[in-house]
Amino acid sequence: MAHILVVDDDIQIRRLVGRMLQIMGHEVDLVENGAVALDVLSETEIDLVISDIYMPIMDGHTLFSTMRDRGFVQPFIFLSGHMTENSHAVLRADAFVGKPFTFADLIEAVDGVLSRVPV
Repeated sequence: MAHILVVDDDIQIRRLVGRMLQIMGHEVDLVENGAVALDVLSETEIDLVISDIYMPIMDGHTLFSTMRDRGFVQPFIFLSGHMTENSHAVLRADAFVGKPFTFADLIEAVDGVLSRVPV
């Protein structure tokens, strides 16, 4: 299965998504913002990033852009209730899951993205 990095400043969402992904059989790392996510990406082999958009320190748009600028090519799913600002970044991501979401929404997005890339 895949090693997935979940980035969200809401600890309850992080834990919920992490648990859902573990039930699916994935290995999961949970972090609270994009800056910490970049550190994890530099130190750990990650297959997929799932990120909120609005977070302190470094938001999801900046994380996505910085990852691409630094040559990180991991598939990227935005998980957010907001898609209005910087929607070009959202549209360049591999998938978008809106909040509130269901387990089925998350499974569909993760399975869809991972089916397109070798893990």
